[in-house]
Amino acid sequence: MARNMLMIGPGREENLTRILTSKGLAQFGDALLNFAYSLALTEKIGRPRGTRVPDKVLAEAAVKAGLRKHLLALSRLEK
Repeated sequence: MARNMLMIGPGREENLTRILTSKGLAQFGDALLNFAYSLALTEKIGRPRGTRVPDKVLAEAAVKAGLRKHLLALSRLEK
């Protein structure tokens, strides 16, 4: 199932929405983003630092990346 969900091709808009609405993949993505953010912060300040990417920053990034329409589909599904 996951392999089909990640496929690139004619249905990629639908697949992207499915990926973005998958709770398991969303949690994994959040963990990766938080790790990358913590790693960059650790590099910048010179000592280990574990932190989270603020939700507001994630929302702004989604808009700038053109993912908002897919996330709106998610909010409609949750209602």
